Amino acid sequence: MDYLGPNAVIPEWSDLKSEYQILNNLLGTDEGIEAYKNVIQDKIDGVLHSVLVMIDGGTELAENFTIDLVVEDTRESLKEGIALLEEFTGYLLDAEEP
Repeated sequence: MDYLGPNAVIPEWSDLKSEYQILNNLLGTDEGIEAYKNVIQDKIDGVLHSVLVMIDGGTELAENFTIDLVVEDTRESLKEGIALLEEFTGYLLDAEEP
């Protein structure tokens, strides 16, 4: 489902309906919409990268605090034996392949 473009369907759950409409009016070409989607994806990837580095312990925050993701039922750490950032990067590279 496209949220931008000539066949746009503004999501029912969004509180930003007017913002979607403004973007739809400003991004009137397929090229503009594609560029906008690429920029948004780049920002999302950057935020995920930062969060995963933080969880992996690769930030100054790790000097004072550590964060772990634990399976509630088994109490098993999801960080055990892997680097979440590397797994995420591998996933992104695999997803980009045709």
